[in-house]
Amino acid sequence: MPWFSLELLRDPSLPWIAVRTRARSEKRVAAILHHWGVDCWAPTAPLRRRWSDRWKTIEWPMFPGYLLARVPADGWYPLLDIPGVHTVVKRGLHAAEIDPTIIYDVREFARRLGRVDVEPEHVPWFEVGELVVVSDGPFAGVRATVTQADGKRRVSIGMMLLGQGVSVTLPAEALTRVVPLTTDVLLDDVERLSG
Repeated sequence: MPWFSLELLRDPSLPWIAVRTRARSEKRVAAILHHWGVDCWAPTAPLRRRWSDRWKTIEWPMFPGYLLARVPADGWYPLLDIPGVHTVVKRGLHAAEIDPTIIYDVREFARRLGRVDVEPEHVPWFEVGELVVVSDGPFAGVRATVTQADGKRRVSIGMMLLGQGVSVTLPAEALTRVVPLTTDVLLDDVERLSG
């Protein structure tokens, strides 16, 4: 373990933080953290998928690109040295602590999801004012701002020029969030993790 003693990492009062990983790196990062003695968890849910010759149940990441870890909130910097880690969700310069009741709720949701015959799906979540790029369809590649989100997985995006606005409504699946240019990830990501 490069930066904390095992005794400190076993402290039950350590806060939970959200670690943002590169695409499909949650399991690899979690394995490294477990090896170092860090209590971490990449929430998954079972999902049945049809292969060419059979059905198979796979573990589906509930929050792609994120895992949760318990480390001192002021000691997150060494996490950036782990291959596959992008950043941590922060409030200012400190890691944003996740309320333990949210962790409990997510664990319960994942546990119960594994016992029911309901197929979960990822639902893109966009906020009004968020910068997005259209990733599919006739507007692919266009950058715009979310002007309305109706809760039905459809959002309106708009552009302003010369004091005039133009807006079009697209399915949320056709949009990709533009990552801020700074290394800080918005605190809103913590709230999305709890929802």
